[in-house]
Formats: sequence, C-alpha cells, structure tokens
Amino acid sequence: RGASRALWLNTVFVWESIGIEGSQVILDGRIVPTAQGLDAITLLEHKVFPGLSLRGLGRSVLLQEAGSYIEEVQELELIGWD
Repeated sequence: RGASRALWLNTVFVWESIGIEGSQVILDGRIVPTAQGLDAITLLEHKVFPGLSLRGLGRSVLLQEAGSYIEEVQELELIGWD
C-alpha cells in the first residue's frame, strides 16, 4: 500500500482545467510521462485508480432551505491534492 501511495505522490500531473459539476470536482489533465508517470499510466489502463484528496480555500454562506441548512460555496481555490 505504501509503495502505491508513493507512486502517486511522485507522479507529475498537468491540469488543463478544474471544474465543479454538482457535488463532484472534475479534473482534466495529463500525466507527465516520466518513469513513474508511465507506471501510473499503466495502472490506470488496468483500472487501478488512486484515492484522491483535495485541499482548497474559499468562501461560503449558510442557507436555510426546506427546513434544512446547506452550505453554498461562493468561491473556491484548489491549492493541493494528494
């Protein structure tokens, strides 16, 4: 497990776009084909997907809707992932 995590942490990605669709963050980019990048591409081709965690900063407001509270994101800047 540790070796797999190290592979993804040392793989370089170039993000072309980042968007939000509903509750999902949509990333569009490419893996730089270094030695580790080629290993990561091979894993993806065989449907071995990494678990990802995103970090960001932003601003939100708390809204009440139909008796429930929801937090609506007004601004979001993604600053990292692992």
